[in-house]
Amino acid sequence: MHSTGPTSTQASFTLPGEPTRALAIPEALAGYSALGLGCTTAADGTSFLVVQYGELPYGCQFCEWYALYDSQGQLLTQNTPALLGEGEDRQPNNQQYETLLARHGLQHPAMEFAGQ
Repeated sequence: MHSTGPTSTQASFTLPGEPTRALAIPEALAGYSALGLGCTTAADGTSFLVVQYGELPYGCQFCEWYALYDSQGQLLTQNTPALLGEGEDRQPNNQQYETLLARHGLQHPAMEFAGQ
């Protein structure tokens, strides 16, 4: 992850022998920051990258989105709309992420956070 300003970060991806490139941010999460990274592997050995998005510098009580990327850095999930529910029942939209975890038999990984 690298800083793109005083209150934002973006995740990047490097394949062996290739230049570093920024990972695509889900469209609904434009303006949010990459906060954490994790890796998870399916039973067939396929690896996936998970990026946690949220708000900097303060965060919020219900703003933890997860995006799933394949081993080539291709975004597999969208979080549209960003929030589900109304008022106090609002929650981050991680439905597609959770569906793909189940479909591929993946576990949500331990996350490593920027600055730790």
